[in-house]
Amino acid sequence: MSHNNETWEKYKDVRADGHRDDVIKLLRDIVPVGEEALDDYYFMGQGFFELEEYHLAIDMLTQCIDIGKHKGISWYQDTAYLLRAYAFIEKGKYKEAKEDIDFVADDTRIAWLYRHPEPEINKSLVIQKLNALTAKTPSATPNRKHSPKLR
Repeated sequence: MSHNNETWEKYKDVRADGHRDDVIKLLRDIVPVGEEALDDYYFMGQGFFELEEYHLAIDMLTQCIDIGKHKGISWYQDTAYLLRAYAFIEKGKYKEAKEDIDFVADDTRIAWLYRHPEPEINKSLVIQKLNALTAKTPSATPNRKHSPKLR
């Protein structure tokens, strides 16, 4: 049994009540150790993602991905990479998002996020967002006039 079970139960109750700051505090109180560490890092990452705390989600999902690679466990890899790619886009880290999305299977989708603006996140959506944000069009380039150098 995980030593974090009580905290996870509180998390579910507080999250359902909509107390954002308390939810973040509970997620920060979880200390992943032992065999449950991989699970804890994934669900902490997903929890921060649902709250649109993308920098914290990236940190937790990175831990999940790294532990999974180290232990040869692929259970959370597709969804962790998918969520992290989306989070990278939200943080303006398009190169990192592109690298992550390449690890995601084409049929990977997440439709169980709690109160997140996107009802479903899938590889196609992430690629579309990435392409839209990184496309170079003439109208997207600001018109710069030459200004004299200051002396």
